[in-house]
Amino acid sequence: MFKESLIYIIFPLLFMTHEIEEILFLPPFVKSLKATNHHQLIRKIPSINTCQFTLIVLEQLIMILMFSLYCYWKDAISLYIVLIFVYIFHIAIHYGQSFMIRKIVPGLYCGTLSTIILLYFILNMKVDYGIVLRAVPIILGIGVLNLIVMHQYVGGKFRC
Repeated sequence: MFKESLIYIIFPLLFMTHEIEEILFLPPFVKSLKATNHHQLIRKIPSINTCQFTLIVLEQLIMILMFSLYCYWKDAISLYIVLIFVYIFHIAIHYGQSFMIRKIVPGLYCGTLSTIILLYFILNMKVDYGIVLRAVPIILGIGVLNLIVMHQYVGGKFRC
């Protein structure tokens, strides 16, 4: 068996493993995809370089670490599981993207592995799923809003 508190360390590590895969491969993948596919949805994908994408990931990591510390200090494991479920939802979106464009998108490999590991942990923990169900829409909304703001700010104003 394992200590439930390990999840506070394991999730940020798995998140960053997934994000490193995206940092390395996503910007050139998007550039190539836009050059070879003229579908209107593909055209709407924002073009950002590796540096800009890395800044967005850094901000996300800082937010995750702050949330991790808060949940750890408050002993709010069920609330923390909400963040993990939102991350897993993000990985599910990668599957939808891959299906739609009929190519493996960057982040899918590490995302899949991290999802399996995280679900193993979650299934072996005591979680208040009432809290999870109530909080998922809120945390998901905050995450989506954060991504929109970061992509607009970094993609539009910050050049590196």
